[in-house]
Amino acid sequence: MNLNIALGSLATMWSAVAAPGVVLNPFFMNHLGATGGQLGLLTAAIQVASVFNLLSIVVYARIGRVKAFWIATTTVQRLYGFVPAVVAFAAWRGADRASGVLAITVGVAIGWSLAHLSVSGWYTWVTSYVPDDTRATFFGRRSAVLNTVSVVWITAVTVLIDQFEGRTIYLAYFWIFLVAGVAGVADVVLASLIPEPRRPAKVEADGAPAGAGVRPAFSWRDFTEPVRNRNFLVFTLSIALFGFSTSVLGPFVAPYITAPDGIGAPNAWLGIMNAITQLAVAATATGWGMLADRFGRKPVVLLGALYPLVWILYFFLTPNNYVFILPIAALGVGLLAPGINSGAEQLMLTLATARNRTAYVAWFVAIAGSVPAAGAVLGGKLRDLLQGLALPVGTITVGGFQVMTLVCFVLVLATFLLLARIREGREKPMGFVLSQIATPSIFRTFLNIGVLGRPEASDRVARALRTTEAASGAIALSDIVRRLDDPDSEVREEAARALGRIGSADAVDALLRHLTDPFSAI
Repeated sequence: MNLNIALGSLATMWSAVAAPGVVLNPFFMNHLGATGGQLGLLTAAIQVASVFNLLSIVVYARIGRVKAFWIATTTVQRLYGFVPAVVAFAAWRGADRASGVLAITVGVAIGWSLAHLSVSGWYTWVTSYVPDDTRATFFGRRSAVLNTVSVVWITAVTVLIDQFEGRTIYLAYFWIFLVAGVAGVADVVLASLIPEPRRPAKVEADGAPAGAGVRPAFSWRDFTEPVRNRNFLVFTLSIALFGFSTSVLGPFVAPYITAPDGIGAPNAWLGIMNAITQLAVAATATGWGMLADRFGRKPVVLLGALYPLVWILYFFLTPNNYVFILPIAALGVGLLAPGINSGAEQLMLTLATARNRTAYVAWFVAIAGSVPAAGAVLGGKLRDLLQGLALPVGTITVGGFQVMTLVCFVLVLATFLLLARIREGREKPMGFVLSQIATPSIFRTFLNIGVLGRPEASDRVARALRTTEAASGAIALSDIVRRLDDPDSEVREEAARALGRIGSADAVDALLRHLTDPFSAI
C-alpha cells in the first residue's frame, strides 16, 4: 500500500500539469490563444472519454486479469504528457500556436480514451489488497500525501513561470511538461512491482465454485446490472449532474485570474491558492475518511458537495481585492472538497456488489465522467458569448465570469437536493455528523483516535478516554468500545465513563451489552 502511495505521487506530478487545471488551462488560453469554447472542448474531451469505461467491462470479462492491460493503456496516456512539451517548444521557435491547440486537444482525447478503458480495473486491483473496513481511511491518507506533493509541485511550477517573460515563457512550460511526462511514465513502469491477486471464482446458485481458474465469460446481465440498480443509478446521475454544475465554471477560473483582461494576477497566485487548498485537504482528508468509515459515506458526500458554493465569492472578485478573496475561497474549497472527492468514490464502491464491482465502477465513471462534458461546453459558450459584458450593479460590475458564477451556484444547489435522496443503508443523518464536527473538541477527538487505535501505554490511553467529550465522541465510538476489553482496569473504567458521557443509543447499547455480559471484566 505504501508503494501505491509513492507511485501516486509520480502520477500527481503528471496530472497536475498535463491534465486541464491551474497550469495547462492558462497556458492553453492565455499563451496559445485558445477561446473559451476550445477550452470547454478540451475539458469535454476528457469527460466524454469516460464512456470507454463501458467497453472496459467487456475487455476485463474477456481477459480476466487487469494489471497488464492497465499498464499498457495508461502508458500510452502518460506519453501524451510530452505533447504539450513539444507544443511549448515549437511555440518558442515561432510555430503556429493554433496547431498546438489542436495537438493538445487530440492528444487529450486519445490518451484519456485509452486510460478509461482500464481505470475500472485499477479500482478493482487496488481494493483487492485494501481491507474494506479501513478502505476509506487508506484512501484518505493516500489523498493527504498526494495533495501535499501537489502543493510543492504546483507552487514550484507557478513561481517558475512568473520568472519568464515574452517568448521565453514557452521554454519554462517546455521543461515543466517534460519533467511531468517522465514522472507519469515512471509511475506506470514501477507499478509492475505491485502484485495482482487472482480473481475469486464465481459461485453457482448451489454454492459450488463455478470452475476455479476459468476465465469469466461476458454476461449481458452483469453488464447491465448497475443501471438496473435504481439506488446506484440515482446516485451516479446525481454525481454526474454535480460534475456538470461545477464544470460550467471550474475550468475557466485559473485563466480568468491570470488573464490581463480578467483579474491579471501573477501565476504565483494559482500556486498560492493550490497550496492553501491542498494543505487544507491534506489536513482534513484522513478525517473525512474516518467520518465515512464511522458514520457512512452519504453524509460525507453531502457535506463535501457544498464546496462549490464557496465560489460565490468570485462574484465579488476584482483586481483590487483578489489578494483577500482568493485565499478565503481556496481555504473553503480545501476544507469541504475532500468530502465529495473521496466520499463519492467510496459510496460508489459501497453501493456496488463485490462480485461485479468492475462493471459498477465502469458505469459510474462513464456516466459521472461524461455528463460534465456538457457543462464544460456550456461554460465555454457562455464565456465566449458574454465576453465584454460589463453591467454596473451598485459597487459591483457584473461581467461574463460573474454570470457563470451565478449559474454554477444555482445548479449546485439543485444537485445537492438530488444527492440527499440517495440511500446508503447505514449512514447517520447529515445533521448528526455536522453536530459532531462543528465543535472545537473535534480536533482533540481525532488525536485521541490515534491513541486509542494503537498499542499505547495504559496511562496514555486512559488519559485519551478521559478527555473524550460528548460533543464529538461518537466519532471514536468503535475505538472506545474495543477498550472495554482492555487488560488494564483503569482503561476499562474510563472507556465505560466515556460511553456514558457520549450517551447516544449506540454508546448505551454497547455499554449495556458489556455490563450484562457475565464474562465481561466491566
